[in-house]
Amino acid sequence: MPSGGNLWYDPIPFEMLKTYETLPQVIVTIGDLPAVCHNVTCNYTYVEAVGEVSSFTYDATAGTLNIVGVSLPTNITNLTSVTFAHSTCSIDAATYSETNIDCTLDRAPVCGDFSPVVLTYLGIVPNDAAVVNETVTCTISAVTPTSSMILIGADNVTITGTNFPWEL
Repeated sequence: MPSGGNLWYDPIPFEMLKTYETLPQVIVTIGDLPAVCHNVTCNYTYVEAVGEVSSFTYDATAGTLNIVGVSLPTNITNLTSVTFAHSTCSIDAATYSETNIDCTLDRAPVCGDFSPVVLTYLGIVPNDAAVVNETVTCTISAVTPTSSMILIGADNVTITGTNFPWEL
């Protein structure tokens, strides 16, 4: 056999590679191509959710939300965000505790049925099964034009009201 030539083999498909793992694995892609993790450590550890939202009240007039819970994060910096009706909520640090979150919606809520979403650095804090969604209603105060419209379309209709979606 002559010496000095490089040997090239066809790549082995990832589905042919097998290994014994004790933790669930994550599929990693880079630019839509499968990737191999450093030291083949693509595993993750599932962490049980901590805390629970027991109840909440929404004051539509003031745009405030009060959340009552159990075992919420002890430190407010461990909260990533609080959202309600597609609006983020600014937390009142003065009244924050492991059982209470008071916050003010940053913009008008969107109509629909909602419950608060409390997100910590470990994930979403689950809501108790007894938590009932709050209904935020839309109101239409005006529609223009109301007459002399073209039957085949091409008219711009303006609908004015409250709690419409921010993005269509």
